Amino acid sequence: QRQRELTAAQCGVATRKVRLIGEIAKHNSSIVERIAAGKISLKDAKVEVHEQIRKQQRDAALKSHPKGVHIHTGSLNILWNLLEDDSVDLFLTDPPYQESAVPLYGRLAELAARKLRPGGLCAVLCGQLFFDRVFQEMAKHLDYYWLCGVTGGAGAGSTRVVSRRILNVLRPVLVFAKRPLVQRSSLPFMLDLISGVRDKQHHSWGQGVRQFQYLVENLSEPGELVVDPFCGGGTVPEACIATARRYVATELNRGVAASARLRIATFQKAQLKTH
Repeated sequence: QRQRELTAAQCGVATRKVRLIGEIAKHNSSIVERIAAGKISLKDAKVEVHEQIRKQQRDAALKSHPKGVHIHTGSLNILWNLLEDDSVDLFLTDPPYQESAVPLYGRLAELAARKLRPGGLCAVLCGQLFFDRVFQEMAKHLDYYWLCGVTGGAGAGSTRVVSRRILNVLRPVLVFAKRPLVQRSSLPFMLDLISGVRDKQHHSWGQGVRQFQYLVENLSEPGELVVDPFCGGGTVPEACIATARRYVATELNRGVAASARLRIATFQKAQLKTH
């Protein structure tokens, strides 16, 4: 710690930057040379290193976990055959946010309308920019239930939405229900503003387990079936295991799916050791 402070003082930079450069150097010393030459910013270097680490994890996981733990490789279309009609208690997922992904929300809602049990819920995170179109796509097949939001928590940064001059910290969570809407008196009262975290360890767009565990606990009951058609790094499956829910998930990218399986297998082993 003392040496970092001395180095920072000598170079005229913050101690935090020296620490970050040291961490980057452990993984890829050539990037540090590019930082020094002004060819890449410290922020972009950090992103690049994290992606390299994730790629290494994915490559290793493809060999050790090509299938299993209820995480399937493929699009949400495979769930039409994997799931029985009226068998799912909750769809909970975080699809892509870009404009080209808007139709995916409609396909998800159509799937949920068939596979959810009557009154079952479908909760999706979505971006703000195309929120109105996402809502319209989902409302074609499901009944609106509620709007929640996830904030980044104390000290969290914001995302610049240049076209709207917005510093975005709120991520909407749209909740729909299969018709007919059924009152779930057994569910607890939940706050509709949720403090969450971001976690890029397993996926470049990763979300923290905290907010998904909160949603799982408040929108379903122990033993019920939760489905995530856009599994990413495996956050929802981990939240389900932590809260004693069953789950089925799909992920389009083979490497990402394998990495999610490895994450879940590791988490399950840790759970067994603590019990």
